Amino acid sequence: MAANAEVVRRITPSLARLGLPRWARPETWAYAIPGSRDFRLDLLRGFLVFAMVVDHLGGDSALTAISGNNQFLVSAAEGFVFISGLLMGIVYGSRVRRLGLAGGVAAVLHRATVLYFTVAGLTLTFVGIYLFTDLPLWMDRSGGLGVDSPLQALVGTLTLHYSYHATDILLIYVLLVGAAPLPFYLLATGRTRHLLVGSWLLWAVYQVAPQQAEVPWPVANSVDLPFAAWQALFYTALTLGYHRARLARLTRALRLWPVVALLGASTAGLVALSQIHHAGGLAALGIPGLDDGSFEFLFRKSSLGPGRVVAFFVIAGFAQQVVTRLWAPLQRAFGWLLIPLGQKSLLSYGTHLFLLGPAYAAYSAVASVVPNGPELNLVTQAAVLLLVWGFAKSHARLGGLAGQVAAEVQRVATSTATPALQWARATVPHRASWR
Repeated sequence: MAANAEVVRRITPSLARLGLPRWARPETWAYAIPGSRDFRLDLLRGFLVFAMVVDHLGGDSALTAISGNNQFLVSAAEGFVFISGLLMGIVYGSRVRRLGLAGGVAAVLHRATVLYFTVAGLTLTFVGIYLFTDLPLWMDRSGGLGVDSPLQALVGTLTLHYSYHATDILLIYVLLVGAAPLPFYLLATGRTRHLLVGSWLLWAVYQVAPQQAEVPWPVANSVDLPFAAWQALFYTALTLGYHRARLARLTRALRLWPVVALLGASTAGLVALSQIHHAGGLAALGIPGLDDGSFEFLFRKSSLGPGRVVAFFVIAGFAQQVVTRLWAPLQRAFGWLLIPLGQKSLLSYGTHLFLLGPAYAAYSAVASVVPNGPELNLVTQAAVLLLVWGFAKSHARLGGLAGQVAAEVQRVATSTATPALQWARATVPHRASWR
């Protein structure tokens, strides 16, 4: 690290003499924004929202080549669950320390309640769209609601036994947050090892006996996100967020160039492995025991297979280093799109669910008069992305405007009340209540 810093120090004056603007100099690219909010997480989470929107629309295009088209060894869902757990550990861990365990848990449960009503409202809305309109949906209409009757869909939604139209990731998020008081209790009482061992033990049992380890219950129309498997990712991230201040040594290790190079090479290897698998060339690798069956077990999304877990942590570590070291150019190029999506990730995800049906209908109408293909797919995906981005931006501005109005009202009230109180103190006889 010292050698790298010395090289940068020596070449910096030379770059400055070239007349390059500050943003074009590599020594200014690293993330260095002060404050408690980490905008790198906003950028990364925005990319995950981008990937989910593009993948749910589907169709080969330049954008699905970036998102992976939900066919890579990992998906945006892993990143979304991990970052959500990490932020919960950071934000609510701070509240546990500041307010005590009871105060922190109350805040967690309040968050779970808000999420519950959000997910229930979205799910029932899409059930209504299925029942009373002919709009195309992400789920195949020919499969029905996935239950025997609308009443079962209603009851299942209210009891968190039912999801529809891609609300499954939001439903598991409710369950993960709702169960978070126990992990916070273990963390606050110094039982971090108990939490991690128990969490990954449940994950391991699910790998070999999924039906026997299906807790807390099965969810209709949700086969890719079982709680027993995915909780390990969420609560591991929550633990990392809770102990964020104590993980400086790990953070420093990730910054070492040999570690970054290893993560980069491993990421490239995973990309190559995925392409070989889709081309049907696993047998040609000659790796003992690696065939289509073992590959499916290792990288199965529904069980969060062991290979998928390793691949996620490798890619996540490399992505974190890329965003940290190349923050300035990445922020200039993509921050305008990704940061608003990341800061309003839940809103952006819900918005895109509403836009899927109209987008499918518009695509079918246009494809009937012009050839469909990657170009039309790209236009459709870009249009929906921009609509979701615009809604997130407008919501943020409205929220900021509401905050400014509230602050101004408070300022006016304070400036009015203070002279009145001073006058009252000066003219009304002294009472003990003024003390």
